[in-house]
Amino acid sequence: MELCPYCPERELSRRYQNVQRKAVNVTETKGRPVCGTDKQTYPTRCHLIRAQCSGHQVSLKHRGSCRECAESRSYALSHRNSSPSKFVPRCRADGSFAPVQCMEGSGCWCSDSNGIPIPGTATRNGKPNCRRYGKSNIRRATNISSRNKRGCTQHDQAAFNTNLIEVFQREYARYQGQQVVGDGGSIREESVVDWKFKALDTNNNNMLDKTEYREFKRLVKKQTVEPILEKRNLYLFSINFQYF
Repeated sequence: MELCPYCPERELSRRYQNVQRKAVNVTETKGRPVCGTDKQTYPTRCHLIRAQCSGHQVSLKHRGSCRECAESRSYALSHRNSSPSKFVPRCRADGSFAPVQCMEGSGCWCSDSNGIPIPGTATRNGKPNCRRYGKSNIRRATNISSRNKRGCTQHDQAAFNTNLIEVFQREYARYQGQQVVGDGGSIREESVVDWKFKALDTNNNNMLDKTEYREFKRLVKKQTVEPILEKRNLYLFSINFQYF
């Protein structure tokens, strides 16, 4: 049974070393989800510590899963000054995604309660009428999700993000001729994502068109994620310069 990784002392501060010594005997197969200060849900506290080992600046925010829409919105608003065009999701009072989502300069589209865009609903001008999809497309997407026993949890999303970050970090390191340390934690994630997006955005319109993210879809299919999660993250990546 795999144990939490013990980070090399030369790569950790004294605070993180102490955390590691306390957690080194905790297995990754036990424990409950925790929410990190990066707004991401980790399957266990051990997984959060592993992220710390790789150099990610994150600490425990609270036990239990993050509220996905609310946490995503809070994170986006807190970083909006550095990127005015960042996508900020709209949420319902119960924490689910609102049926209409918009991004300044890109348009609006219909979304189900899990934040998955409804195909063919995007508009450049004005907001789409998403009520007519409430009893068909949105319900159908929800039913498909409920029939899938495994589903697409926030844990899957965290794994999805981590896997893609590592893939892009290795590509970026080869491009720059750098040596990747460990899982690539020495390379800033923001630099990697920005570099990858610009490489894919061949027409420089700050969006990934259908023909432009074919290569990105090919990479995603190599990751072990559920189709419904893949679809949502692909779309959010194309409109938000990030996937996390």
